[in-house]
Amino acid sequence: MQAVRDINEATATAVLFTDLTERLRAHAAAMKAKPRAFRVAQDGGARLYTSDESIEIMRAAQEAKIAEQQRKDAAAEEREERREAREREEEEKRQRQAVLKVARDRKRLEEAAAKEKRKEERLERKRAREAVEAEKELRKKRKIDALLARSDPTPLSEAPSNQQL
Repeated sequence: MQAVRDINEATATAVLFTDLTERLRAHAAAMKAKPRAFRVAQDGGARLYTSDESIEIMRAAQEAKIAEQQRKDAAAEEREERREAREREEEEKRQRQAVLKVARDRKRLEEAAAKEKRKEERLERKRAREAVEAEKELRKKRKIDALLARSDPTPLSEAPSNQQL
């Protein structure tokens, strides 16, 4: 029993020695390596494991990140304001164009009505001239008939036609 216990202790000692030497080698390698920046928790809970310089670097990085986010937010807000202003201008332009279109249409209608009125007036004057001309022709014909009737006592309806001669 004593022998088994001695063997177990020797094995345990060898395992502990191997583990200790492995840890020492890892520690030596870490000491030779370049120091790394540790991430600092926002609440500062990791301060025990980092240097003051690392904490300042991390704070500066966090402040820069916040400033960058604020800049992005301001730029996005400015873009949104420009977009809204552009939309307002486009809406105002559409309204102005609609008003101008209504005015143009009204002017066209007025011009068309005036043109139609002038056309009717021309047609009326033409009809009046034609009526005057027809009246003149009728008077002339009556005058000729009256002159013929005075010179020839037989009415034209009773006069022999050229076919009967």
